[in-house]
Amino acid sequence: MDIRDIEYFGAIAEHRHLGRASEAVGLTTPALSKSLRRLESALDAKLVRRTTKGVELTAEGRALLPHVQRLRLSVADLTREISFIRHGKAGHLRVVVTPGILEDLDGAACGGFLNEAREATIALGVVAQHDVLAALREGKFDLAVGIISAATPDLVHHHLSDDEFVVHASAHHRLAGRAQVELEELAKERWIRTAATGFAGQAFNKVFEQHGITPPRVAFECVSHAARLHTVATSEVLYFAPRAVAVLGAPRFKLVELPVKELKYTRRNMVTHRKDAYLPPSGHNFIAALKATARMLATGMAAA
Repeated sequence: MDIRDIEYFGAIAEHRHLGRASEAVGLTTPALSKSLRRLESALDAKLVRRTTKGVELTAEGRALLPHVQRLRLSVADLTREISFIRHGKAGHLRVVVTPGILEDLDGAACGGFLNEAREATIALGVVAQHDVLAALREGKFDLAVGIISAATPDLVHHHLSDDEFVVHASAHHRLAGRAQVELEELAKERWIRTAATGFAGQAFNKVFEQHGITPPRVAFECVSHAARLHTVATSEVLYFAPRAVAVLGAPRFKLVELPVKELKYTRRNMVTHRKDAYLPPSGHNFIAALKATARMLATGMAAA
């Protein structure tokens, strides 16, 4: 069985069309068809069937596809491992982070890491929470910094910090300075939300529902951390976010915390990598930088 035939089958499965697949891999359609027949002969199984629109996978083809995807990741991991071995501490590290306060943590860690590893490079991507682990599993990133709701056997998680969520408002908001704010009052206010799906948003809505109150209206939904801070600081909308937001945002954004005894939520921030993937020395060093930065920020929070 030729590994190239397996890779070509992956292209066919992806495009569901021999012509488009042949263009993608740089083969003629007859050459690609020959490769497919060779693989089917080696496996003694029919992998695709032709349709009026192209091809569709058989049961055997669908069973083979996950193995093809794992093989692609293994080849990519091997290539990266050899590259890192050749360059020593130098190399390219791909990191993804969820939008929000974790961008501050990642940014600070990147600075410290690059000061130590002068030959290394980092590509930092910001991806919505519900897409982070999928991107990591697909091999697009080496490390993911975000919120993990439950442990999974294919991933390794390292705890970084815990964020306590509170209600943030502009210093000029009519509810600012109150000793206590009731849920019924908050239900009448307009709010900022990071995304429609998110653990904090789900916990937020659940509190209102448990008290028989319809969750408040979302006036502004945005992925950008900076845009959310600008908006809450310059308007009457409220924002349910980590307590550290106000500390890290000062003095540029003057925010105050509204005391609401019913609204309590704490999330665990983790850095994660694939269990079966090669993680270079720079990856382990960056994890150490993240942990050190998280401890430093926690110390600063306590002092504030």
